[in-house]
Amino acid sequence: MKLWVLGLKHYRYDYLLNVVVRAETEAAARELVASSDDAGDEPSEWWISPAHSTCSELHADGVPGVIVADIFEA
Repeated sequence: MKLWVLGLKHYRYDYLLNVVVRAETEAAARELVASSDDAGDEPSEWWISPAHSTCSELHADGVPGVIVADIFEA
């Protein structure tokens, strides 16, 4: 399994901005987020479509550090 970070390209206050999931492929990661109760109230098609969200594999190598720290304050 791989780790993927998905993020919305367009957002407003009280939106889920980024989420990290474990899945075999990018398509599976997008589907997992789109169908998850933990993915917020955003339309599921936003998580599926590369026009509305990013999806990048997180590799295990690299320097130690925080992977995701996400905040949006209005």
